[in-house]
Amino acid sequence: MTGMLVCLDAGHGLYTAGRRCMKALDPAETREWRLKSRIAGYAEAALLAYGCRAMRADDATGASDVPLSTRAARAKASKAGMLVSIHANAGIGGGPGGGISVFVSPSATKESRRLAQAVYDETVARTGLRGDRSQGVWEAQFAMASPSLGMPAALGEFGFMDSSSDVPAILTDAFARKCAEGIAAAVAKCAGLEPVGGADKSEGVDPPGSAEPSRWASEACEWAAGAGLFVGDGGGYDWQGPLTREALAVLLQRYHAMRAAK
Repeated sequence: MTGMLVCLDAGHGLYTAGRRCMKALDPAETREWRLKSRIAGYAEAALLAYGCRAMRADDATGASDVPLSTRAARAKASKAGMLVSIHANAGIGGGPGGGISVFVSPSATKESRRLAQAVYDETVARTGLRGDRSQGVWEAQFAMASPSLGMPAALGEFGFMDSSSDVPAILTDAFARKCAEGIAAAVAKCAGLEPVGGADKSEGVDPPGSAEPSRWASEACEWAAGAGLFVGDGGGYDWQGPLTREALAVLLQRYHAMRAAK
């Protein structure tokens, strides 16, 4: 099954109302899409180490919240070997607890249940995010975990955005990398894959949208961050992510303000 296509889905869009971390726990109110797209990006790189290709069913730029019906149609049309939908949860209201949970359809196949269990086991083992609502695999009617997609599919809720114990963890780049490694390892386990060419899984691999700048740009990025032209979001700068026109406008405004102050 080398070369298998894996469908990844970072739930919701960058501007979807309400999908953000609780302000009392994260003053920046980091959006769910930023957290989950970062995991999806790292997962793309981690899957490469097993010889797998990856595609996104969501809008990888975050500009739009692609309707569930469209995402499901994209996934089904891709004829991917497996699908993992990546989300964050809410519902604790600022208290402690939470953790990782993974969902399958009540009518899920054995393959989907095996994938879901593997995603849970591998991500919890790496992140240690096991809370009072982290009880393994649950059943729910989610479009992105439906048997109608024609492939093993699971939906993961990787931490709670309103949990005082989860938020400090899920904001970090390290957590995103560990989740991504867990997702890739789960896919590989279910597909019977080993790292190709002696690769050590995803170690040292930076995906598109990485929080780390490329080596040739590291000095310039360090200067730009130090000058205040960029402000980190959720513990990173997403140096290789897309630049929107509104972000460019803010960048130019800060640059001219910096020049005027000299």
